[in-house]
Amino acid sequence: MKLTAPVNNIESCIAQIDSGADEIYLGYRVDFFKRISFSARPQIKKGEYLLVDKAQFSEIVNYASQRGRRVFLTANTQFFSDYPVEGISIEDEFLQYVNYGMECGVDAVIVSDIGLMSAINTKIRGVPIISSTLVDVDNLYQIKFLKSLGVKRVVLSYQITMPEIRRLCHQEDIELEVFAYGGCSFATNCMLGHGERFQIPCENTYTSKKNPNMASQSICSAYNCSLCSVWDLLQNNITAIKVQGRERDYRKVIPLTKMFRSAIDLASQSTSKIEYMDGIKDLIPIWWKKIFCERRQCKFENHFCDISISNINMM
Repeated sequence: MKLTAPVNNIESCIAQIDSGADEIYLGYRVDFFKRISFSARPQIKKGEYLLVDKAQFSEIVNYASQRGRRVFLTANTQFFSDYPVEGISIEDEFLQYVNYGMECGVDAVIVSDIGLMSAINTKIRGVPIISSTLVDVDNLYQIKFLKSLGVKRVVLSYQITMPEIRRLCHQEDIELEVFAYGGCSFATNCMLGHGERFQIPCENTYTSKKNPNMASQSICSAYNCSLCSVWDLLQNNITAIKVQGRERDYRKVIPLTKMFRSAIDLASQSTSKIEYMDGIKDLIPIWWKKIFCERRQCKFENHFCDISISNINMM
């Protein structure tokens, strides 16, 4: 199982590779836009660029490729049409964006719009496509349809649960990826239909141990920790797990990469879930346990059915 990590400059690329990332993903800025981008991130925020320029992008791809790491171009903004802006076709600009990435040597392009997937196949051809999590895939029919569009890997919905993963993982010959940490979806159904039907969409409430009468809230898909589930994900043939954070200072993301690298290695060496759980306890720092474990911020688990192994007392 691969570990996929975000990159936003050459320093972050070097650090992510040194920290154990097998794959990296990023976008680059284009002159066509002032602030937005084709990369589902703003080009600039608070006066600082969040995306590299074309020359830096090429440098990053070369650096990673020379070290045997795969590089994915993020082309996953959903809201573009083919309506010309000041006589310039947004579709043509998008295709140029993808084509430059391919010329630089990226291994695949992450796309969130099925129309643009079709356009890439028709007008560029030979582009390996990864279906973005924004497509919100959680059933076999979606996977089969995306495969018919030439998609090589599907990033499953942020809200997918482990039982759903188990049902999907052996059904179709295609790579499947999940977010191991972070992420929020624009999907209106959110957690509804994913085993938490009584939950308010996009909110998870938990009770503080210090003050049991006060409930805190967090975004549903920020059940940010999947460390207890890495062994299950590996056993269920998940191709890659991804860490979020393209817009963040990479120095804040590196500890996550290192932690999930250690978890994947431990899962690969463990002969059972119990053995893995015994080992993972020593990898999780105290501050992480207080933020995620005590509050049961566990991705892929259904907390309305108190049977998940993530309920093991790890404190």
